[in-house]
Amino acid sequence: MRRACWRRILQCLPALLILFGIGCANNPFRVHKQNSALKRAYSSAQGSNAELRRRTRDLGDENQDLQRRISDQKDQYDQLEERRSMAYDRLGVDGQDGRSGGRDAYSSAYGGDSGGANGSLPVIDVRGAEVFRDRDAVRIRLSNEQLFSPGRATLKSSAKRTLSQVSSAIRNNYAGYLVGIEGHTDADPIRKSKWKHNHDLSVQRAMAVYDYLKQDGGLSSAQLFVAGFGPNQPIASNTTTGGKAQNRRVELAIYPNRTLGR
Repeated sequence: MRRACWRRILQCLPALLILFGIGCANNPFRVHKQNSALKRAYSSAQGSNAELRRRTRDLGDENQDLQRRISDQKDQYDQLEERRSMAYDRLGVDGQDGRSGGRDAYSSAYGGDSGGANGSLPVIDVRGAEVFRDRDAVRIRLSNEQLFSPGRATLKSSAKRTLSQVSSAIRNNYAGYLVGIEGHTDADPIRKSKWKHNHDLSVQRAMAVYDYLKQDGGLSSAQLFVAGFGPNQPIASNTTTGGKAQNRRVELAIYPNRTLGR
């Protein structure tokens, strides 16, 4: 009986050894499963690579379209600059230094009566402002930091004291002469305020000064007019912080021309 049992054990021993070897060595079923997973990963990588190539082509197309748009905008800008230069030539405005010499244009409209010694207006001192002669005109320059908070067109409380000095100087020294209120900005595009563009902001700031001079400064609306130049007449470089601060300003240009209401 024992011999029969040992005989069966010896007969089964090779099969047991094979199973043991299968368990210890690489399982063919496991290798097949791993191979399938690798194939799926490779297929997924190929799909991702194809998607990346497609996105790269799309970005290339978008870049070419952007370059065309930049070129078109540059052409439009060059055309506007040419038209602006022609307009300045007609009005007698010097577009290089940002100061206007528009006596010829305004003389034809307002009669061209000059005042002051030798046909020129006096240059006076105004506290808190820069006053200088600009050809036949006199300019009173105020920085926007004096007048407005960033992105706003409402006068600061402190600005009203300065404008009170300005209006008093105009009443006492330039009564009846034409006064242009010019708004100017730097070249940074509008991003975080309600204004559509810099021209819009420059006009609204000039209007705020106009309203004060008319309502609180005692000046006649017949003596005043408003212009918004946006960034078109810089007096300093727009590539530096200091230059941009100088370009953000309001200027009152007093012309040697009597108003129609004289």
